[in-house]
Amino acid sequence: MKFSMEKLHVYTLALIAAIIPNIVFLNAIPQPRDSIFFMAFPKGEINYDFFSYSKMMFLIFSTVFLTLIFLWKSYKKIKWQPVYGFLIVYTVLIVLSTAISPFRELAIRGLGDRYEGIFTLFAYLLLFFVAYNIAKDKEDRKIVIGGVIAGSVVVGLVGIFQYWGLDIYRTRFMQQIITPEEFSNFKFTFQFGKATIYSSLYNTNFVGSYMVIMLFLAIGLFLNSESKKAKNWSYAYALLMFANWIGCRSRAGIMGGQIIFVFALLLFFRLIKTYKKDLIILGCSFAVVFLVMNTVESDQGNLADKFTSINTPSNPNTYLRDAYVENGALVIKDKFTDIKVFQKEGRVQFFDDANKALTPQVKKYKSLELNENGQEVSVERYKIYFNEEKYKRYSFNILRDGMLELEYNHEDIRIIKYPIVFVGDTYKSPGITGKLFDIVKIPRLHALDGYETLGSMRIYNWTRTLPLLKETMYLGYGPDTFSIVFPQNDTFGKTISYGMANIVVDKPHNMYLQIAVNTGIISLVVFVIGLFIYLLDGIVAYRGLEKVSVEAFLWLGVLAYHATAMFNDSLVSVAPIAWITFGISAGIIYSNREEEKSLNTKEID
Repeated sequence: MKFSMEKLHVYTLALIAAIIPNIVFLNAIPQPRDSIFFMAFPKGEINYDFFSYSKMMFLIFSTVFLTLIFLWKSYKKIKWQPVYGFLIVYTVLIVLSTAISPFRELAIRGLGDRYEGIFTLFAYLLLFFVAYNIAKDKEDRKIVIGGVIAGSVVVGLVGIFQYWGLDIYRTRFMQQIITPEEFSNFKFTFQFGKATIYSSLYNTNFVGSYMVIMLFLAIGLFLNSESKKAKNWSYAYALLMFANWIGCRSRAGIMGGQIIFVFALLLFFRLIKTYKKDLIILGCSFAVVFLVMNTVESDQGNLADKFTSINTPSNPNTYLRDAYVENGALVIKDKFTDIKVFQKEGRVQFFDDANKALTPQVKKYKSLELNENGQEVSVERYKIYFNEEKYKRYSFNILRDGMLELEYNHEDIRIIKYPIVFVGDTYKSPGITGKLFDIVKIPRLHALDGYETLGSMRIYNWTRTLPLLKETMYLGYGPDTFSIVFPQNDTFGKTISYGMANIVVDKPHNMYLQIAVNTGIISLVVFVIGLFIYLLDGIVAYRGLEKVSVEAFLWLGVLAYHATAMFNDSLVSVAPIAWITFGISAGIIYSNREEEKSLNTKEID
């Protein structure tokens, strides 16, 4: 295929799709302690970022270039289409949410490690717009999909080597490439070990979101390949994408894929016989890949251990419910009762749920703790406990004057420890950056109390996020402002969920809640309506086919991404590809429908 300046915008979009997921480069972004950026993301006055900031900068500048070229080449061919109405309304809501945001600086630049500010969201919508229009030409969309595939091959190869313990980002050679000279002595730390995949996408969950698109596309290419060479290449590509899909250990990605696999099976069941041989080959090959990869153990066990936990029923992980101050006392509630801690001028008393004084028992014990030099030493401590049956789960360790530690025993399965600091007549507990927060009641969805740790703490995130939506019916707090409005002072809730309070919850682990908080419920409704129309249009377009085309599998891949988004968030590592494939797929459906209308009109004439 010869290069043509007339297709410069097509090649540019293909390059964006290939390059963005693979950008990894260290940036040191200042966020002074008194700035909104530090308050929203208090992980240091400099945010050392490898995976998001460079992607964001490349995305914005390359998308501006792409849009200008596209408009220069094609503005006369652009005709109004209903989808543009959704894009315009969504854009207006993003702008208004940013304009009225009390955190405008954050809404413009975006949160540390994420950088999904207003200009990043604009870039996503422009990618969709250009991809949608490019999709009308069969050759053009092949070029763009080729860019998507090329990028995924690199991501996949990096990922599969990581799974087997050969991480290129841990090599001295690659570290020199991805690190500016002024940071040549930068100390690399990696949170992921062997037998998992984060590739160049920052987090294993985002690999799951990315690979679920690519897996459906790969299956579609394999089933529709006609030549032996194309069949072999698409077969290898499908195995690579499948290996990464399971190897990243993202249960969100697996669940999103499972949902759409079932949907596809129901929609195209009558065509299974058409692909019987290829499906058997692919299914057996996938099984072999799984069995081989399952031989490798990580700190989370093997793959079978990880994925069988998806649908395993879980008992409540704690009976603890609340901690708050009422009538001068700290009330700690569990499912059965509550205990009141009353402190006045250094004297501490305990009361039951009927406000009767409890008689505490005290015992001495030895505790192994680290001293100032990091050495483990034995320290003498005192524990307060109660003989009353319904308070046997409660005990308090005396850490020092003015500081207790609640120790709650959940059925001898889990011990929850929560520090309580007395400051005057107030009750506080340390949270992010060690800051002392007042212990207060945090609004939440009570129906799921006790299940906060389910879904890797997603239940906790969701139950504390939903009350925020009371203030975002029309407009949100601004793009990427979730972290600053989430109740980071919920030291008790974080402790019973994450096991620690010194953690920043910077995302809801649900893209739809993310949209509702950041740009408002109306913007979410607009997005969901558009997605629902896309779903219905795809069903109408593909259900009557004699063969399930590559385009149909791309449509399934985009749906799988949005199914996975019920458990994952939008991030600049993956979202550009999601919006490009979304635009290409929607454009294909529209252009095919228009082509069919044109043919029907000619037949009538």
